Amino acid sequence: MAAVSVGGLVIPDLYQDNPHVTAAWFGNDLVTLVVAVPLLALSAATASAAVQMDAPEDLGQVGLWAFIGVGNLIASLLLLGRMRSAQGE
Repeated sequence: MAAVSVGGLVIPDLYQDNPHVTAAWFGNDLVTLVVAVPLLALSAATASAAVQMDAPEDLGQVGLWAFIGVGNLIASLLLLGRMRSAQGE
């Protein structure tokens, strides 16, 4: 997962879509690398402790919604930046 996200961020012109979709994919790759990969590593490291403590299952839902929310925020900010630069040209 981390390798694919890095590839999406580093390889130029990987996404051949329109600017809106490209910004969304770029934001998704960035959030996957910054949020999802560390959360996955943390959850794998603490899974046995959570089972022993009877941790609530809602923690997974919170992580998922945080991932989706941050991804949408980054994609929106990238798109807004591209729209502003296009208007300035």
